[in-house]
Amino acid sequence: MSKLTKKELKLQQQVNAILAQDILSRQDKLFVLEHFNEAALVEVASCAAFFTPIKLAWDVALEAADDYARPQRILDLCSGIGILAFACLSKNSAAEIVCVEQNPEFVNLARSKMGLLRS
Repeated sequence: MSKLTKKELKLQQQVNAILAQDILSRQDKLFVLEHFNEAALVEVASCAAFFTPIKLAWDVALEAADDYARPQRILDLCSGIGILAFACLSKNSAAEIVCVEQNPEFVNLARSKMGLLRS
């Protein structure tokens, strides 16, 4: 694993405490999505795991939700723990989003804690 700074480690500890809960509130999910550090689970250099910055995800979600006249279909490749999917669903709850992720730890977090992915 990559070494985390003291600030990143403290934030990741808060993320881990939230993820230990059975049910996460919307605020909990936002905190996790904003502060989860992919380097806490995997060696990012060896598997090229770099998450979408949360601000970029919100910008993409605004663009994707711009045309409410037709159903939105979004493909989120390398979706990680679902940052982009969460942002898009927040802006358009009727959107159909397909997430593709190969890392089982990220898929498990997105599915069990974020409530974003289905089998």
